[in-house]
Amino acid sequence: MSRSCGFEPSELAKILHSSSKSLEPQTGVPKAFGHEHATELDWPRPPVWVSAGPLPSDGAVHNMRQALLLRDALGELARVFFDRPEPVPIMTRWVPSMTPALLEGAARFGGGEDEALVSVFITANLLDQDEIAQVSDWSRGRLLEVPPGAEVRTSMSGVSYRCAVLLGGDDEVGKDADIQLQIARQAHGAAVFAIGSTGGEADKRYKANPDDFGGKEPELELAAPTSYTLLMKRILAASQSGPKRHQTSGPGGGGPSGSHGRASNALATESKTQVRKVVVRARRHG
Repeated sequence: MSRSCGFEPSELAKILHSSSKSLEPQTGVPKAFGHEHATELDWPRPPVWVSAGPLPSDGAVHNMRQALLLRDALGELARVFFDRPEPVPIMTRWVPSMTPALLEGAARFGGGEDEALVSVFITANLLDQDEIAQVSDWSRGRLLEVPPGAEVRTSMSGVSYRCAVLLGGDDEVGKDADIQLQIARQAHGAAVFAIGSTGGEADKRYKANPDDFGGKEPELELAAPTSYTLLMKRILAASQSGPKRHQTSGPGGGGPSGSHGRASNALATESKTQVRKVVVRARRHG
């Protein structure tokens, strides 16, 4: 059996579930919501776009210290965002070495009602043979499938998110950052925070242009190792007023694109109770 991230899938399952507060961890990849829900599903609260990835392997000496900082930052993000009466949901791409930790954090720490806290955007059939996805705990997670031929991050950019957070990462995180920065530079765009101490693309972006990646916030210590608990709390405080819906051109005129706006109006008539029932059914039968 092949190994992923250094563990047999069965071994990783035991590690992921050993300290979860979920009485019955829900493993197995859940059924994905169709693309018509991908940008305007009834979010309990505005999500944070989390872009995290492994550090690049470019032949340089591996920086174990930064790898440990990346792990710690991801863990504290999950604890601070989820362990509260009204947890802050996140959206992210599927990254086998990162996303399971966020799913586990949501299952272990997630407060509030039984809503999904981690929304994972994917293309069709991406996870069918993914062993790590099969053993991850999806009890507080859900899958959102983008339209055929669409790019995942482009679909994610249609969501009115609270802010974006970059951790570690290689070129894929950099591509996320390019889109996030375009949105941040628009009127009322959501801020982007690059946690430079986690290395990789986050460090590169922060050093190149700190003002665009959270450097204007005097209380944030993004470039140097710090208390990630305190940092995550300050990021939430700094983004408290967001998100202000970013504007995109489309058939609807100067506001959000026509399909985006129509989906929002249609789904606004659906009660949160009904949406939660759909999520629960999808988890049970996916």
